[in-house]
Amino acid sequence: MIDLKFLKIDFMKVKSIMIGLLLCCVVGNVNAQKKYDKCLERVLDIYKQLNNPAQATNDTLAYLMEYRVRTRTSGADSEEKSSAGSVIVQGDYTEVKTDYLDLYRDEKFTFTIIAARKTVMIGDSDGGIDKEKRKNTFLALNDTLMKSLTVIECNTKEVDGRMIQKIVMSGNDWLEKYQGISEIVFEVDDAGETFHRITLHHSAEAPMTFSEYTFNKIDYNYRFERPESIYDRFMDEEGKLNAIYSTYKLIDVRSANRERPSK
Repeated sequence: MIDLKFLKIDFMKVKSIMIGLLLCCVVGNVNAQKKYDKCLERVLDIYKQLNNPAQATNDTLAYLMEYRVRTRTSGADSEEKSSAGSVIVQGDYTEVKTDYLDLYRDEKFTFTIIAARKTVMIGDSDGGIDKEKRKNTFLALNDTLMKSLTVIECNTKEVDGRMIQKIVMSGNDWLEKYQGISEIVFEVDDAGETFHRITLHHSAEAPMTFSEYTFNKIDYNYRFERPESIYDRFMDEEGKLNAIYSTYKLIDVRSANRERPSK
């Protein structure tokens, strides 16, 4: 039986970094010292563009992010690991590729492909969720719990011929207890006005000592033509995997509590 937790780990890395940005940026302005206001404003502006690219609804342009993740486990058997991934967003379509799995989602379906296990999972999309309600609830929760975030360092230095601004924010009791994060470091590329790297330093009790996300490419005007139907990309007219994935195992995890969406 396939381990569903395994499926979530790598994809959630992409999500966790977006959440980390939101948690920091939404409330950071409240607690920063005056001399760090401009540093925070810069992080917030980049975050807003990163999470709300206007071109994401364009039929020919999409938002592309290519990244590399480096982590180190804690304890006596500490081990460093590295993996790469990419994310493409265009309207209701999302495409995530990692070293472990590929995920494709549109307004109706989510397909997860794990080549190493020769497995394809089909699930519902989250398109039916009240996104605005979810967003407002999430922001309110962050505003309540994250008000003690503090900027403790902000400076600029040259790294490999580029000017990089480093903004260090200390966590709080909630972040450390529930997310295992004690400090977050943002590195901003002066030339491109984009995040170069974000590093999460974890608490002593966490299974990781740090998680480092390096952004190799962020393109808000990426030319991309999404598939007309991701269902047809993987399934045939009989509801079976098509020829390319005929040797794969199909696992259907669509909700049984509501009528399944048609093609």
